[in-house]
Amino acid sequence: MKKLAQILREKRAAMNLSLRSAAELIGISHTYLDKLEKGIDSRTGVSNKPTPDTLKLISEAYNLDYNDLLKMCRYIPIGNEVVPKCYSSDIKELIGIAETFTKPQIQNLILYAKFLKQNGKEFD
Repeated sequence: MKKLAQILREKRAAMNLSLRSAAELIGISHTYLDKLEKGIDSRTGVSNKPTPDTLKLISEAYNLDYNDLLKMCRYIPIGNEVVPKCYSSDIKELIGIAETFTKPQIQNLILYAKFLKQNGKEFD
């Protein structure tokens, strides 16, 4: 499945819209649309996840299926996927960062998390 950022860029290009005119059509700021099209917040390195309300605006402006957008952003499960319980902002940030990792980076992160859990240590 394509990522939201790629779909937003492709749809805007297909509609021959500038970033500002697309943002106006959707009803969001052009700076926010730019961040969504990049997929990752450059300040934090965390994946951007628009709210369901923003996805609704995007679906209407770009004539995209709202449910597909919700699935893409994991508001609705895909297949047998289980939607996780509400996570703290720290866990959400960690997940957002980990989504950008390569397989070896994820394996290292898992090893480090297991190390921290096993040793019960906190590092400040």
